[in-house]
Amino acid sequence: MLATVRCVAPYHRPRVQAAARCVVDGLLVGGAEAAAELPPRSRPRALASAGVLTLAATDAVVRELPVLRETFRGLPPQPRPPGEQEAELAVAVRTLACGLVVAVADRPLTRVLRRRGVRRPRLVLGLLAALVTAAVTAPVHRRLAAVRAAERQSAADLDAELAQLLAEEAPSD
Repeated sequence: MLATVRCVAPYHRPRVQAAARCVVDGLLVGGAEAAAELPPRSRPRALASAGVLTLAATDAVVRELPVLRETFRGLPPQPRPPGEQEAELAVAVRTLACGLVVAVADRPLTRVLRRRGVRRPRLVLGLLAALVTAAVTAPVHRRLAAVRAAERQSAADLDAELAQLLAEEAPSD
């Protein structure tokens, strides 16, 4: 994921990161539900649950990477803009809400799907939960990405304008 993001133009990077974060949010909720399809206390279920937990931990570290870099360099961390904090909170609340809805509706929906002949109902519910979670968090990620892309584009424009001014003022030999 990071290699893909690094080769993208700086003003497109926030949009790519937003899409990746939507997918991760969906995988967290849907993966947890789909793991319940596996037999309890089995190695495959433990591995699936460990994969979901690893994804959650990796996502948390990636989101906090700028703060971690500043901390390791001995610099005080820069405060996050209020809009960014609100967006992260909105994503967390929406993801949690999707997870709670899936947890509450798990047994009734599983029974209904089994009656209709679905062989792996929790896998189906996990897929639906992943899609719904990604769709619910996408607007927040998209809005935040648009703000970040505009900031990066304006910084790139200022850099280009400054480079042009410096090139014009440079003495010609």
